[in-house]
Amino acid sequence: MNWQRIVSRTERILSATGPRTNFPDLEKPDISRLINRIRKISAKTKHPFLSVLRTHLRESNLKNQAPYLSFFLAQKSSLDRPLESLMIPLVGKYSFKLFPQSADHLSLKMNEYRRIGEICDLINIALSLHRSVVDFPSAQETDQHQTVERARDMEDGNKLATLSGDILLASASLSLAAFQNPAVVEIMSAAIADAMEADFSDLMQFMEDGTPLSAPIPGTHGSTDCILTKWLEHIALRHGAMLGTSCEATVLLSSPKEQTDVATSVLPNFRRFGLAWASFCRLTDEMAYLKSRLLKNGAKAATVDTPALPFPCFGFTAYGLFEPMLADACRLLGGSTQLAPIATLDLYNSALEQLRGDLLSALSSLFQLSAQQWQLQQEGKDDEEESILSDSVALLISDAASLQAELSTFAAKQPS
Repeated sequence: MNWQRIVSRTERILSATGPRTNFPDLEKPDISRLINRIRKISAKTKHPFLSVLRTHLRESNLKNQAPYLSFFLAQKSSLDRPLESLMIPLVGKYSFKLFPQSADHLSLKMNEYRRIGEICDLINIALSLHRSVVDFPSAQETDQHQTVERARDMEDGNKLATLSGDILLASASLSLAAFQNPAVVEIMSAAIADAMEADFSDLMQFMEDGTPLSAPIPGTHGSTDCILTKWLEHIALRHGAMLGTSCEATVLLSSPKEQTDVATSVLPNFRRFGLAWASFCRLTDEMAYLKSRLLKNGAKAATVDTPALPFPCFGFTAYGLFEPMLADACRLLGGSTQLAPIATLDLYNSALEQLRGDLLSALSSLFQLSAQQWQLQQEGKDDEEESILSDSVALLISDAASLQAELSTFAAKQPS
């Protein structure tokens, strides 16, 4: 079993590839003008918002990938996992079977699930563009022509990033309104708020300016456990909120109006699965990046400075933007600019154990919802959606275990 086969199976039963945002298809004059403006300055600007756009556009050509790793819509995973936009209609088709209705409705519903995938993609790009806004030196702080020019470059980039993100969010809002389903609009709006909350999480405040973490966390044993908990909360907000809520949205779209109560009761199960999948994938990609850094630079792998973050980081990127790693948090705790392999590996092992349990539990809860319903309706029939979901989770966990073993081997070779 491999990811290529799983993706092929998924595309076959969905009769399509994963839905993606296509800027020309948006057919908005304002977007066309923005693209022209961006094209004119792309050769000279070094603003991070261009990295976001390049990362997204590079997805259309899977043979030419960026040299960094990430999961989700803006970039193909280093491990070739199914894109989030492909996972959403798969979960949607799975949810359709929870509600007794004519199979003739499935084609219409599949189009709606794909639209949710496109909207989720659009929102993630928009939020990434907003996050790419950077601080730049004021005119009073600059004394060199080159620095003044760079400040202007960053200012122009900030304006384009903000405006582009606003336009894409507006387009996503119009697409959501077209469903004429207030519940879908409400939960997707809340997901945007959750994703933005990650920028102000306890973890980010601690890493940016050393702000002490909030009240002690029950069940933790010292600052290391506390950092791990805060990091898990951070990635759940930033990476899990949109996928978990998009999975919820497919349930609301699947259910007939007379079964709204049933749909509402099962929403948490679908959200849990989407959130657990996204968080586990985020961790696995980070572990893959950490392995590459250690193999290249050894235990002396040092941090890099970037205008996208107010603190030095080890260089992991998601959506084309630098993002704090668990290793970065561990480094700050130790007051070092370099990796501490053994202490860092212990944190990753703990994170992997917790997220693996969350993912398996979420998948089990998802299957239990439909077990009785399908036994009555499809006795003796195989369910390919369930099979693909099971195989995907098993392969993802296997990938993570392989990375864990390689990191453990490296750490064991380091002097104590």
